[in-house]
Amino acid sequence: MAVEVLDKVQGPEAVAALAAAASGDSDDSVRLSAVEALAKCGGSEAVAPLTRALRADGGPFVRYEALVNLAKLGDDRVRDALRQALEDSEELIRAKAAEMLQLHRAGDPEP
Repeated sequence: MAVEVLDKVQGPEAVAALAAAASGDSDDSVRLSAVEALAKCGGSEAVAPLTRALRADGGPFVRYEALVNLAKLGDDRVRDALRQALEDSEELIRAKAAEMLQLHRAGDPEP
């Protein structure tokens, strides 16, 4: 699968391709794989596409992975996305967002 190959590649081209897969593919499993790969290779460049996935993806598993991976990045820009996730339609995502916000306040971004 192309997402698995891109998971091994670094750089802006990989991030752009993974971001496109994370937001544009109709298959939940492809979007989920792209979100996971973005977090591994994207660093701060992954914040925007992961935030988009968290806010807009129709799949709760994709949104959950985007949430967890955003929190792992430890970037200050993720706090707004975590706060918005407190309003998600899925209870599991709301609960994880609250947990991640507590960890960020404590200075530990690891879930």
